[in-house]
Amino acid sequence: MSNPFDQARLRAKEWLANKITSSETMAVRDRLLDNDYFNNEAPHAKRFIQYLTGGVKGDVIRELPQELKQKVVEAHNNNNYLDRHSELWAWQPDGHVMDSATGENKYANKETYWTSDMDVNERMEKFTLHPSTVKSDSNRLNTYTQIRPTSDYQSDPRLTYQVGDIDSFEPTGDGGYVLKDLWTVTPDDTDTFMNVYDLNEGGWPASLLYRGAQALGTNKPFSYEVPFSAEEMKQYSKNVTSK
Repeated sequence: MSNPFDQARLRAKEWLANKITSSETMAVRDRLLDNDYFNNEAPHAKRFIQYLTGGVKGDVIRELPQELKQKVVEAHNNNNYLDRHSELWAWQPDGHVMDSATGENKYANKETYWTSDMDVNERMEKFTLHPSTVKSDSNRLNTYTQIRPTSDYQSDPRLTYQVGDIDSFEPTGDGGYVLKDLWTVTPDDTDTFMNVYDLNEGGWPASLLYRGAQALGTNKPFSYEVPFSAEEMKQYSKNVTSK
């Protein structure tokens, strides 16, 4: 027979988790988060709070603000589909050399990129990938700042901290696209209790909040399925330089 103290603790945990994730509590939460700061300045923080406390209504986000949609189109026009590239750029000569899954060198060659107007710490390494690692049909779109010399793209943390590497930005066949992504915290071999790699932008406070939600079982992933019409693709491309 279970210890009465353990039973009481389990009941208290279930009661608290149910309170946090009830439709009434989540509705109040969303009303409190519906303000200029969380909508326009820190939407990534809003999504993190929602993830920790039961997810979002319907489990799907179907809209993004116009300025963030434009950054997605800018990444698209900048060809930030890194899986399609036969080259990879890195600041650190020893970085990103080994395939984390196999432990094998997945690059055929590397060379240093440097010009006379660059400081020493601006030197970059260009890695040429083995052809077998290139995925020409990949729709995974990277929204982080690109360091390759031909790229002027700069990330927007309001977008990057929400979707990062977008799982898929795929054409719909009529000139439009649809953004598909899963908002969750991805485990990493380097994670510790107070330092979760996928939350490193938020530091230990974000990791601690995540661990608390994990313990209660209130964290719930949700999806992004955001349509971009053909008209929007044209509109947002007007101020974007294709690479």
